[in-house]
Amino acid sequence: MDLCVYGIGGLGVASALPRFVRILQRDYLNVLSFESRGIAQRRGSVSFQLRSGDVVYSPQVAAGSADLVIAFEAMEALRDRSMIKKGTLCLLSDLCVNTFGGAQNGKHQYPKMDEIVNTITSLGGIPIVVPFNSLLEQEKLRKVFVSTALLAVFARMMQVSKTEFWRLFPEFANSKENRMVADWGFELFEFEKPQEAIQHESYAAQSVA
Repeated sequence: MDLCVYGIGGLGVASALPRFVRILQRDYLNVLSFESRGIAQRRGSVSFQLRSGDVVYSPQVAAGSADLVIAFEAMEALRDRSMIKKGTLCLLSDLCVNTFGGAQNGKHQYPKMDEIVNTITSLGGIPIVVPFNSLLEQEKLRKVFVSTALLAVFARMMQVSKTEFWRLFPEFANSKENRMVADWGFELFEFEKPQEAIQHESYAAQSVA
């Protein structure tokens, strides 16, 4: 599996890397990672790539070969759109953060969520929107918890049970917020064909919210 994860500083992207690795190591003999950090404290882009399989020679995902793209922040899904191919599954948080060099200074207009989704679809990707904003507002959470939400959605997709999830991530046990967000992510979707379906156009997910 070739996986690309995108976000910005302050959303927990860097700390999420080893957690995604733990999930992939359940099913794949080799998991290699490649990380790219911007100016994290100034909302710079932060991303990492993971390649997993029986034999993996390079940690970097080639353009047009991502099986799965995960975006902690909506527009970051388009940051490296060249990775998206026909059939790439794209898990998108609906969290939108205006950056200092972009929409926040009035020079550019932040695209609407449906514009982001339409762009991904036009590239051949299969977008699935994770409605994190509703949870953020309802529970008065910090934005960094988007990393926990998407980790839980990914774990569910990879057929990790809740019991195993808590075993894999004991560091969440003492955090009420992390446990609540992870439970929310687990119950959000029912994936019809986890893992192997990532590489097929017939892939589907249904909201159970």
